[in-house]
Amino acid sequence: MSEKIIQLKNIAKRYDNIMALDHVSVSIPHSAIIGFIGPDGAGKSTLMKIILTLETADEGEGTVLGNSIETKKRAIRRHIGYMPEIFSLYTDLSVEENLKFFFQIYKIPKSQYKEKMEMLYGFNRLENFKTTLAGHLSGGMKQKLALSCALMHDPKILVLDEPTTGVDPVSRAEFWKMLNQLKSEGKTVLISTPYLDEAMQCDYIYLFHQGKILKQGLPDQIISEYEIPFYQIETRDPIPAMKKLQRSQLHARFYLIGDTIHCAMLTKAEPSVLEMKKIAGNEITIKKITPTLEDIFLDLLERPGEINDVK
Repeated sequence: MSEKIIQLKNIAKRYDNIMALDHVSVSIPHSAIIGFIGPDGAGKSTLMKIILTLETADEGEGTVLGNSIETKKRAIRRHIGYMPEIFSLYTDLSVEENLKFFFQIYKIPKSQYKEKMEMLYGFNRLENFKTTLAGHLSGGMKQKLALSCALMHDPKILVLDEPTTGVDPVSRAEFWKMLNQLKSEGKTVLISTPYLDEAMQCDYIYLFHQGKILKQGLPDQIISEYEIPFYQIETRDPIPAMKKLQRSQLHARFYLIGDTIHCAMLTKAEPSVLEMKKIAGNEITIKKITPTLEDIFLDLLERPGEINDVK
């Protein structure tokens, strides 16, 4: 992941009084899956649209494949495939009719039609559904079709805006297999997702919140280098125990993950197990854990002004 094909520096974007992007910088390599991770409204889609040249930054500069995002928009668009969050294909057309429509839109020579269809059907496994109306497909199949249409002109970069939202777990797994195949073929995949488990499948991630990048890096590296201690507390009645701990004067933050309480220390100090048991009740077990990306993201959200100090 050495060659950088997307370089953005100090990008800012405002919508009226809302700062959608607050001077963010990204550097994206060739042949990798890059994740923009964060909740709705974090700035992920806005930055993607600036890369796509569908939006113009108020401040900052950048290049995509060496082309300026300000002056070379048409050159950039020739090499990017885009899959928006909302299914945008023609639901009253069949699978093959949608593919043929994009084939014609991109003005691909007619002599390549058969070869292109065979390639795409081999990739998306939708050949048995080619006469099915797109509106009758399952959520996972719709996303496969949308991805295939985005690939029609053989782009070097794919920009996918929350492509697996609302898709069942099996279809999500199949979709990620397709993305990894595309990466192995030399394409760069830029994907946004609110799912932190999907972030672990990316080669490099940016954690977004309120228009800022909280943290960036290799997923495993972010976890291994995060220095704040985390603990897991198990008890038969987690909600009452957590409320008691939250009301205490302990230098820690407590929150629920599933049916267990997670504890993030506010400093690098070890917690007082005896004190926690005294507050929450003796029938609890406490153990130190390796944080997940969800733990780290939740912790970063509670540390305004401290983000650059937390490793």
